[in-house]
Amino acid sequence: HNQVDAWMNGSFDGIDPEVVENEIDSSWRALYKIEKTFAGADKPRGLAAGVKTQVDEFKENLGMVQALCNPGLRERHWAQIGDVVGFDLTPDEDTTLAKLLAMDL
Repeated sequence: HNQVDAWMNGSFDGIDPEVVENEIDSSWRALYKIEKTFAGADKPRGLAAGVKTQVDEFKENLGMVQALCNPGLRERHWAQIGDVVGFDLTPDEDTTLAKLLAMDL
């Protein structure tokens, strides 16, 4: 959960999309196993299921994370993205993943 907060609210240029995808996939698999392990215990299973739901919700953004956090994006790419969406998206020191995802691109 702390890692997701760091990705969402931390420095945009520090996000490695491969690390994000690997961490999310690993977390999802671990939570799936935990959920199965606690099949007979409602509270622990419910807690694991709740966290897994949060991971599922974040997974929906992985495509956007991979596209926007791609280290190969250059100034010209950001200009092209801006042309498509109709406004400048070039990241600056205040850009966070949360702000970009809130734009519902």
